[in-house]
Parts: sequence; structure tokens; C-alpha cells
Amino acid sequence: MTILIVVAIVASMLGSILWVMPSKRDQDKMKIRLLARKSQLGVQLTHIELPDKWDKSTTKVKSAAYHKFRINKLKSLTDEVCIYPYEVWKYENILDGWYASRVINLSESSQETLKNHMQNFKAIVVTADCVSLHWNENGEESDVEKIQSLLSEIEAIDFV
Repeated sequence: MTILIVVAIVASMLGSILWVMPSKRDQDKMKIRLLARKSQLGVQLTHIELPDKWDKSTTKVKSAAYHKFRINKLKSLTDEVCIYPYEVWKYENILDGWYASRVINLSESSQETLKNHMQNFKAIVVTADCVSLHWNENGEESDVEKIQSLLSEIEAIDFV
């Protein structure tokens, strides 16, 4: 009887420990976030308000934002520039399925990154202080390098 009680207590403790352990998916997200921080990107769990096609209403969506902060504030940029993987009627089509509030010319590698991650990326927001990519982190560690390259290219654009 004593052995049965001891086994029940040990099983209960193991169950609690396994319940607290992060899942494989959560561990992968943590690895991606750590790699992003090592690549000098800021990582923030946040939300973004995405406009509908007619820009009449917004939908609040949870996302992970990866930020590339500027060393010097871009004073020529007064309004934020938004890039979405869906059509907003008053935005410019910058490539298949991607629309921006201003015309942006991107390199082939950046265009390829946007095309390949259309389902994962929710928005890219460019402000005077930083360039932010909002996404759902359904990717691999190799995607962090592509994101860093994309954000660096957009950061280098001088919006006049």
C-alpha cells in the first residue's frame, strides 16, 4: 500500500513538471527570438490593427513584431509607411499580393522573401524610428537572416 502511495505521488509530480514544460513549438519560437536578438533585432509580443480592403475598419491581431531600430531618426518621414500582404484600395501594388502606402522598390531577394512568406507576414510598418515586421513566427531559424536583410533594406530607403 505504501508503494502505491509513493508511485501516485511521483506520478503526480511528473505530470505537473511535464505540464509546465514548453511545447516543441514554443521552444522553436524561443530559438527564433533568441537568434533575432543576436542579429540585433528587437522582439516584441504585441498586436497590430490591420485595415480592411476599403480602409474603413480595422481588426486587432496578435503578432510578434521584429524591430530594426534606426541609429538616426529619419526626419523626412512624417507619416508611417505600411506594407500589407493583401489589397487596401488606396495603396500601391509593389509586387504580386503586396500593397504599400508609398511606392517602394525592393531588390529581387527582398521580393522573394515577401512572396515566400505571404502567409506568415502580417504587416511591415516603417516609422521615423524603426522598421517593424509583424508576423506569426511560423518559420525556421534561417528565416531570421532573411527578415534581417529585408528590414535593413527597407531601413536604408530614404522616404522623401
